[in-house]
Amino acid sequence: MQSEFAVIDNQFNSIAAANGVDDANNKIQTTLNYFETPDIPVLIIISQNGGFNDYDRPTTITKFLNYLKDKKAYKYRVESAKKNSSGKITELELITK
Repeated sequence: MQSEFAVIDNQFNSIAAANGVDDANNKIQTTLNYFETPDIPVLIIISQNGGFNDYDRPTTITKFLNYLKDKKAYKYRVESAKKNSSGKITELELITK
């Protein structure tokens, strides 16, 4: 079963697997279209306990996408996303796979 966030997970994977910097940068530009602004917060869950999440230091979607480009690996999955009335993502929560 594909999650409702499969499209975003697939975009992140494609950036990590890009054939070079230009390809990665093009994929980043495409992916940013899903988000309200290039500065929306990305929260990465590092642990869950008793219904509470513990997060790594917050980052922005632009910094995160560039991190994927540099690391060439996507080891997370989308846990949740908040969207505005036009369907653009305004906050993203990731969890380590």
